[in-house]
Amino acid sequence: MDIIISNSSGEPIYEQIASQIKSLILDGTLKAGDALPSMRTLAQQLRISVITTKRAYEELERDGFIESYTGKGSFIKGQNTELLREEYLRQTEALLTQVCDKARQCKLSLDELKEMLDLFTEGQKMNDYENAIEIKGLTKRYDGFTLDNISFNVPKGSIMGFIGQNGAGKTTTINALLNIVKKDEGEIKLLGYDHEKEEFEAKSQIAAVFDELPFDDRLNAIAIDKILREIFEEWSTETFFGYLDRFALPRKKKFGKFSKGMKMKLQIASAQSHNAKLLIMDEATTGLDPVVRNEILDIFLEYLQNEEHSILMSSHITSDLDKVADCVTFIDKGKILISGYKDDILDSHGILKCTKSDYREIAPEDIVSARVSDFGAEVMVSDKAGCKKKYSGAVIDPATLEDIMLYYVNRSKKEWR
Repeated sequence: MDIIISNSSGEPIYEQIASQIKSLILDGTLKAGDALPSMRTLAQQLRISVITTKRAYEELERDGFIESYTGKGSFIKGQNTELLREEYLRQTEALLTQVCDKARQCKLSLDELKEMLDLFTEGQKMNDYENAIEIKGLTKRYDGFTLDNISFNVPKGSIMGFIGQNGAGKTTTINALLNIVKKDEGEIKLLGYDHEKEEFEAKSQIAAVFDELPFDDRLNAIAIDKILREIFEEWSTETFFGYLDRFALPRKKKFGKFSKGMKMKLQIASAQSHNAKLLIMDEATTGLDPVVRNEILDIFLEYLQNEEHSILMSSHITSDLDKVADCVTFIDKGKILISGYKDDILDSHGILKCTKSDYREIAPEDIVSARVSDFGAEVMVSDKAGCKKKYSGAVIDPATLEDIMLYYVNRSKKEWR
């Protein structure tokens, strides 16, 4: 399936993808039952965000062109959906007959069977979530710092980059998510679960990686395997030691003698070994050399091949997030300044370069902040398309995540050097 996207057409990329797939269906190239590439595979092929391919697939499904099945993928929808529905009903009836027969054998009453079904469907509903993380109005007050009414979501199947300078509130947010610190206000849901009331259910499917190793320095990998297999129901010793071999980590060496890179690889190995659906990482790549960082980022992308998996990755190393993040949330001084799809944020922001006299003509509401020198001004704008029309002839260069973070941090000054 060949998809060609254009950055100059003016049509959103997800609509280009959906339109081309519809054409392939209508001309018979794609037939009923044909499997589409996974959202992440198509995103990698086109070098775009997985969120963009997700939008395209959602539009196709909404319009009745494809069907998606959790854990199986997306397929071209057949024309005769009534026959397909009848087959599903037939299979369901056969399974329900088996259930009723088993209930009679166990002498369960009809009311007891209904109660079991209600509990089962409630559990299914609880885990039918769109966002791996949902934060609404989260507030945590300390003496001298407040995490101030923050809200953002991490879509299922995505990597959210959580950026901000040191002391901005990233670690406080993550500690509140994991219930390490008690929030003062707000709501938090992890994988559809309330992070306090259903903490056990949530944490059984979550892995956390910190900038410091949480294991005792006197332990070794063999001891950790024995400990964690008693904690996590789905812990896999085979997977754990497989990662140790892949990372060339010794099994008997005490952690106190590990380098920082080895300790981080150990945490990654542990996080990947109990079938976690959500990885939460707090400055996980800080202080690592570029080779180790790239190796770890590749592992994260492998993990995201399963569309049920999601990652929240806190970092102030924006180059890492440029490579892997689908979404970005920027926090500064305890407040969320930007949150959204990375591609959209990069597309909307730009650096307008002009003379000092031209800079004075720019409307204040168009300026995030400006770096002003004796030779001119470099102005961060958040509506690049609008400013191109408004200030015709102005040069507006693309902005990186690092640029955006730098200019927003200095927004209170408006002008800086």
